Amino acid sequence: MYYTCSEGRMNGGDGVFLAEMKEEDKIVGESLHTISKGIHDKGHSVTKKNSSDGRADSLQTLHNLHEDELKGFEENWKNNADKHLPGWSSGFNKLENSDDGDSFHALRQSNFGRS
Repeated sequence: MYYTCSEGRMNGGDGVFLAEMKEEDKIVGESLHTISKGIHDKGHSVTKKNSSDGRADSLQTLHNLHEDELKGFEENWKNNADKHLPGWSSGFNKLENSDDGDSFHALRQSNFGRS
């Protein structure tokens, strides 16, 4: 198999959700892994890309959040996920917290309809 893609999404009460997407292209030698967590219109996504040259890049995207709100959002999300997303795994945090010497970290904010 040369190219694979998988996507999954869990939705729970109180507007909490968890989404994951993985892509791998064995011909080009690249892979992409994105995890998104949200509550209603607010969310946090982390994307990791492994390039054919061995470089690993990561990008964080905040949706309707400011950087100083992220810690509170993550705590609120985890509390809601524990109640409303049975079977979700805290292993998803490993993607967000992994870091290696070749990674760069960027933070992008998406404020849809928010000033």
